[in-house]
Amino acid sequence: GRALDALGDPPVAVRSSAAKEDTGQASAAGQHESFLAVHGVREVAKAVRACWASLFSPRAVGYRAAFDHDGQRSDDLLMAVIVQRHVDADVSGVMFTSADPKDTTRIEASWGLGPGVVEGRITPDAYRVTGDGSVTRTVADKRKRLDRRGTRLVVRDVPAAGRNQPVIDDVTAR
Repeated sequence: GRALDALGDPPVAVRSSAAKEDTGQASAAGQHESFLAVHGVREVAKAVRACWASLFSPRAVGYRAAFDHDGQRSDDLLMAVIVQRHVDADVSGVMFTSADPKDTTRIEASWGLGPGVVEGRITPDAYRVTGDGSVTRTVADKRKRLDRRGTRLVVRDVPAAGRNQPVIDDVTAR
């Protein structure tokens, strides 16, 4: 409660970050629960418990069965839950980088807040940035966006003029 008070008791994001979530062979982005626009100590505590519980969701258990081959037992699972000030976004997405800076970096982005991109529910714009800085992009038809209204998340229509416009320019992608 004191930490939230120190922030001024704003809406916060309660985000999961599990050990071994991403490897060189697979990414589990969106695999575990995260919550946006959470307000108040009771709601934050509830969201933290839901993040921990998501380690045992059918989706997460199935993912581990398909990709974990190191003998990890379910009681060895570790997850940090991060509580941070919620930041509204006009554009959001994910970036996939390689250990080798000469390899291609992939970015997927769309209008509004990011859960639709991270969870694979929408088709975002896709950008490929090569080591020499060249950018290739595929612009999606983005009809919906997610935004915060108070402590609620709302889905809105993207205005027709923005549906087929790139959400970031090449300089930003680079």
